[in-house]
Amino acid sequence: MMPNIKDLVILTITDPARAARDILSMNIPSEAGWTALLAVSAFNAFIFGLGDLLTPEPPDGMVLFTLTPMAFFGLLVPALAMLVYAMYWAGRGLGGTGSLPEILTLMTWLQFVNALVRIAAVVMQLIIPVFAALLVFVAMVWGLWITANFVDQGHRLNSPLKAFGVMLAAGLGIVLALSFLITLFVGPSVGV
Repeated sequence: MMPNIKDLVILTITDPARAARDILSMNIPSEAGWTALLAVSAFNAFIFGLGDLLTPEPPDGMVLFTLTPMAFFGLLVPALAMLVYAMYWAGRGLGGTGSLPEILTLMTWLQFVNALVRIAAVVMQLIIPVFAALLVFVAMVWGLWITANFVDQGHRLNSPLKAFGVMLAAGLGIVLALSFLITLFVGPSVGV
């Protein structure tokens, strides 16, 4: 049975381990998970574009570069795919037993919740900008704890602390993979 989305969002914030177990109990197939990842990425790109439209332009010289919502989407999809695979392989390497569709489902749900936080931040930016920054900071810190609980439940590690290890290993794996790709396509920066 599909739980109420609002209740699942609240549960994700208040009891992330239980929320992760509830999500896993849905047994979402891989194809649906990848489709949901694309949909959540499009939702995030829409919110990104909306945020750009609604927030005031920074002074000249303060913007190094800008992204269109399509460019944001184009960067987000492969980044999330890398994240899913990195969390899967790092978790398996540290003794986890989660499957790729399970990790995909959990990471996709977290991106959906992240999109909701973005909406709240955009609205808060329009009303009280200082609180928007505070909201983003608190969401980032609490999001690490939520993610650790999701990784813990997804890989059945029985330790959110071990899940932080998975998160660090996944992050390191992504950095190494990107460094390799940059070196491969751009070349080494000798003499810099």
